[in-house]
This record gives sequence, structure tokens and C-alpha cells, in this order.
Amino acid sequence: MYSFLEISGILFLVSLLTYLIPTFWLKFRGVQNLKKKYPGAEWALVTGGSSGIGRAIVEKLASQGFNVVIVAYPDKFLDS
Repeated sequence: MYSFLEISGILFLVSLLTYLIPTFWLKFRGVQNLKKKYPGAEWALVTGGSSGIGRAIVEKLASQGFNVVIVAYPDKFLDS
């Protein structure tokens, strides 16, 4: 039978690995080049692109050379 300390240690290691493995995977893989992945694509449609994650996606797509269409509720962030 395993002791409480052994079970706690195993659970800690599993939780640590489930955090570290994806973090290192994203760090070393780098940013995905969508122009290379979709060679004929010129336009991108982003819903909810006025703030938060949607805005970050809009900025990333625009930096990769896409023409971006933003669909969102009226927002003061879209004016800037």
C-alpha cells in the first residue's frame, strides 16, 4: 500500500508535467506561419475581435500579411 506522502508526490509530479510539457512544446515550436500553411489565403474573418483573445488574433493575422475582417459588437477599442 502506498503512503499518503508517496501518493501526494506522484500527484504533484503528474500535475507539474501536465503544465510543463505543453509550455515547452509551445515555446520551442514557435508561432505558426498561416501564410505558409494556407498559401492561397488572403483574407481572415475574426469574430469577437474587438478585445481580448480575438484582438490578439487579429493583430497576429495582420502581422502575417492577412487582410482581416473583424466582426464584433460596437466597441470603443475598434475605433483605435
